[in-house]
Amino acid sequence: CIQDRALSARRCRGAAAAAPAVQPGKAGGQRHPRDDKICGVCGDKALGFNFDAVSCESCKAFFRRNAVKGVEAFKCPYSGACSIDVSNRRFCKRCRLAKCFDIGMKREYILTEEEKLEKRKKIDQNKLIRTLESLQLLPKDLTPADLADRELLSDAELQDVKFILDAYAASEAVKLPERQGQRAVSFDDLINFAELSVVRVIELCKQLP
Repeated sequence: CIQDRALSARRCRGAAAAAPAVQPGKAGGQRHPRDDKICGVCGDKALGFNFDAVSCESCKAFFRRNAVKGVEAFKCPYSGACSIDVSNRRFCKRCRLAKCFDIGMKREYILTEEEKLEKRKKIDQNKLIRTLESLQLLPKDLTPADLADRELLSDAELQDVKFILDAYAASEAVKLPERQGQRAVSFDDLINFAELSVVRVIELCKQLP
């Protein structure tokens, strides 16, 4: 156990592959281009900017969980100057969080639960708009500016539309009979098609609240 602690201390104090510094955005300095793809905290592969600084998914999740608590909420088990890299980033929360702030990650960019719900609502509404457009229920030439002028649907209205879309999908489960070969459509076929159309409408109505 003592050997393990000594190994951890050596890793934290003198990591060979120290993470490259990334200049913060908005607060000062210029961002590195997205093509760098290197986490400014631990040096791992990064997909882009998170909370206004380039970071990997692991450091992004770590910052989201701990940024509100602040650096003072944690204690460094070593000298307080750990060199954070991919191999030791889990050993010292204090130094890792301090590094997050040093590269320009901003705690104010973390969404509250209310903000998350609002964002999810807008995403769902955009999906709904695309679905309605695909069903030709909205004009195709509708611009983002037009949508911005319209009020967002309420939760109850979104739920009603979802019921309608689900009911429509359920009614589609009633399949039309397949035609045999290329024979001409008979009068009986037309009657069957009409009956099935009625069945689909009935199924649709059954699904609605």
